[in-house]
Amino acid sequence: MSIGLLLSVADWRGALALSVLPTLLAGVCFLWVVRAVPLSETPRIERKDLVLLLKAWRSRKGVRLVAVVSLYNMALIALLSMIPLYLTKVHTLSPGKIGIIFAAILIGRAPAQPWVGSISDKLGRFAVLAAGNGLAALAVRGLAFDPTFWVMIAMLAFGVASLDSVRAAMLAATVDHAGRNESTTLGFAFTLLDGVGAFGAVLAGIAAGISWGAMFCLASALTGGAAVLAISNLRDSARPKSPKSVALIDGESMTIEKAKAEHARQYWFL
Repeated sequence: MSIGLLLSVADWRGALALSVLPTLLAGVCFLWVVRAVPLSETPRIERKDLVLLLKAWRSRKGVRLVAVVSLYNMALIALLSMIPLYLTKVHTLSPGKIGIIFAAILIGRAPAQPWVGSISDKLGRFAVLAAGNGLAALAVRGLAFDPTFWVMIAMLAFGVASLDSVRAAMLAATVDHAGRNESTTLGFAFTLLDGVGAFGAVLAGIAAGISWGAMFCLASALTGGAAVLAISNLRDSARPKSPKSVALIDGESMTIEKAKAEHARQYWFL
């Protein structure tokens, strides 16, 4: 929003120069804050840890989770990169108005993230990912039918909020799946989010060159694919396992009935 308002009174060079000031002030303030941040001593990552981490991600569920993360962020970046251009080309809005609309769209997602994260703790990560991506796919698909201005704004806000509100659940799902080396896992997740996801902007630009309807259909297809893969992982998680796969407790043997009860307790987080 600030950039949009600056562009209404200054040129691009002045707006970019002024936009650096908040980052500069944050860096200066961090010089005083850094002493209050406790040091985190993490154990050295051994080769066996990397092997186990790689094995977890090479599993069928791991590959699908990688695809979910990649498709999800490709859709999100495709939308965020094209929204300002879409509002300029199709609705001929001024930079100030575009900045206000874009800020309103992004602010709407903030209150939903803690709430969605709490739901994912209760219902599971993949249930939330499937719902968020599915709702976003429907909202973005509706934009291809050229709705009226205020309906378009509402659908854009709902689609972006549905996608971005599940971001925390997405990162939690990667950590839950790996089960170890949280920092390495999060680094891998952000590589997928920002690295592979940037390809979504390229595809969105190509699709927008054809038509804006094609661009919205592309974003809808990407997030719809993420929803389908999340549902697939959800079904695998719900599939009952053999009682033989339940770990023994304190070296004691378990009967079939006890094994089934333990499996149910672990699945329903009782």
